[in-house]
Amino acid sequence: MTRLLLSRSQEHGFFIWHGFGRAYQAALQPDARHTLVEPTRPVMGALLLETLATLDETLADNEVLARGETDRAGWCTPELLRISARRLLAPGGGDGERAEALMLRSIETARRQGAL
Repeated sequence: MTRLLLSRSQEHGFFIWHGFGRAYQAALQPDARHTLVEPTRPVMGALLLETLATLDETLADNEVLARGETDRAGWCTPELLRISARRLLAPGGGDGERAEALMLRSIETARRQGAL
């Protein structure tokens, strides 16, 4: 599917979407993840970083997760809340009560958005 996005966006000069396509391709191919290096991440913009985190939670940094916890991530919010909760439940993550609260908030937010 990324090939179609890359092809059409380049063909029609939609360079912003071409950037999204390249980022999606890198996120979905473990051997291409090195192309998502730290210096280029801020240039991608919050929307793209949030979207990438929904594809692979290891791509969610603390700033992206904070956007989810402060309701600034739009449709990505439920997934970012879930990722935050999972990290709290990981060994050494700490706070089970906070993780449960985030998970419940994730479910409620998804329901409010009409997500499955």
